[in-house]
Amino acid sequence: MSGEIVVVPIRYDGMDAENHEINLDALGESLRGVARILAVTGHFAVTGAYVKQTRAMGVRVVAREPQANCFSISGVLQFAAQQGLFQGAVVPLIAGLVGLVIARASNNRAEMKHLAATVEKLIDAMTQSNAAHRDQLVAVVDRMTDALRPAARQMVAPVGRSCREMRLGGEVVVDEATAAAIRGQADDEVDAAREYIVQITELDLENRTAKVRITEESDRRVRAVISDPAVGVAGNAYAVAFAAQAPIRVQAKAVLRDGEIRSLYVSDTLSGR
Repeated sequence: MSGEIVVVPIRYDGMDAENHEINLDALGESLRGVARILAVTGHFAVTGAYVKQTRAMGVRVVAREPQANCFSISGVLQFAAQQGLFQGAVVPLIAGLVGLVIARASNNRAEMKHLAATVEKLIDAMTQSNAAHRDQLVAVVDRMTDALRPAARQMVAPVGRSCREMRLGGEVVVDEATAAAIRGQADDEVDAAREYIVQITELDLENRTAKVRITEESDRRVRAVISDPAVGVAGNAYAVAFAAQAPIRVQAKAVLRDGEIRSLYVSDTLSGR
């Protein structure tokens, strides 16, 4: 790994980012979180060790100039001159670890299970099926990804405030539902996108928020955030359903607490409403 670098694109989309702008305070907080996550996971990827102090790490994280691609910055991991334990698998291992950090912080159990299996396969291959060494490294990953929850909360600072979503690398996507779960209580959980039939009882087209009743659940109302750009078009399906007080079929992610839906993040309408 001597002198090698890994480039990780950091992209913010929607809201202010559509105009190639982003709230500076939120951006600063986000980049601090990203830097922490990349430094810790990058160091593990080349040493197999979890180190908390930046000065003790064998990796340095720097940024390249922003690009007018919505709002994009490249994070660059500069590795010290050393042979890595996971040489040849550094990039996929970092991607898997970063995804696992976000899945754990948002309590996304399905994604945690999938990514944990991916990371364990990479570790197993690199330790040449040495069971004791493998189990030791898996335990380190578990402790490390849990300890990075505060950095994940920093990382998502602009999401829902100055952008609709952010991407870290080519695979890790944090939308508003995921960010809300990360910022929420420890037992909040983000569900997979699925179909809901809702009745809109309040609609704020300017802020793209609503209060809805989920018809198959109960009469309880929950907050909804609508990221679908169609909501800004005159005569859109949401406004029509609200005016008629008719049910509408939508695609949405739910944020759950103790199995109960606390809020919905709507991305699209579905046919057959």
